[in-house]
Amino acid sequence: MEKINSIIWSISTVMLVLSGLYFAFKLDFLHLKLRKLFKVLKKNDKDLSGISPISSLMVSLGACIGVGSLAGIALSIYKGGVGTIFWILLSCIIVAPNSLVENTLAVVYHEKSGKDYLGGPAYYIKKGLGKKKLSYLYASLIIITYIFGFLTIQSNTIAKSLTTVFNIPSIIIGIIVGIFSFLIIFKGIKGISKFSNIFIPAMSLIYLLMTLLV
Repeated sequence: MEKINSIIWSISTVMLVLSGLYFAFKLDFLHLKLRKLFKVLKKNDKDLSGISPISSLMVSLGACIGVGSLAGIALSIYKGGVGTIFWILLSCIIVAPNSLVENTLAVVYHEKSGKDYLGGPAYYIKKGLGKKKLSYLYASLIIITYIFGFLTIQSNTIAKSLTTVFNIPSIIIGIIVGIFSFLIIFKGIKGISKFSNIFIPAMSLIYLLMTLLV
């Protein structure tokens, strides 16, 4: 199983690096032109049912800066030493265009549903590639993966960290995380964006301060 895992991740890593380099050259290294990117964030081109570019950024950052950004980095340093930080930084710069392209495609091929907009890989697979069955397969797999994979791993990491440091029972942490998640998600994208506009900048600042402290 470990060999299969190593082979799969090796192939995935190569594909991510190659696609990142391809999009970087194709887009003339747009992801490194910070002045142009910040200029776009100043636009307030939302309508009554949408959210602003800065709100969209905060929601995206909330999905990127999570427990994996802490536990994952700590584990990589533990396994590979301090030099791992250099390769993480380099790989982030190389593969960043992939995220840029993914988000751009999600906007191009999004659909309006009532007052909200729906988009993502399943939508641009169906509308961009014309692969309807593949889009349904992707959507089904990602739902299963998030429920039984990503969300459980993140909740477990939060629980283990707080249990180790503050000796709080895992069941209590799980209930608190569940309640807060429900209260935020239940209000829809606008509720998520409002929470993200307040919480994400503070979380990012704390994250950067912790990084500088380390």
